[in-house]
Amino acid sequence: GLPGVVGLEGAAQPADSLTDRERAVLACLAAGQSNKWIARTLEISEGTVKVHLRNVKRKMGFRSRLELALWVVEQQGGGAGREPD
Repeated sequence: GLPGVVGLEGAAQPADSLTDRERAVLACLAAGQSNKWIARTLEISEGTVKVHLRNVKRKMGFRSRLELALWVVEQQGGGAGREPD
């Protein structure tokens, strides 16, 4: 698997339905990168990034980029919604 994208359980489809490129886009998204920076990082077009994000949202059952990003960060054990220790 791709570092940074772990624990994709509980989604509409299992994480193994995602392609390696979709996982790479997710990792960049979780790092807070814009579509433009994801495109530069992965050396693909910004339009291709949008296609990958749309496919991931459909596969995983999310309606928005924000829902997807929050879920990925939460799965990594981070996120603003955590209770302080």
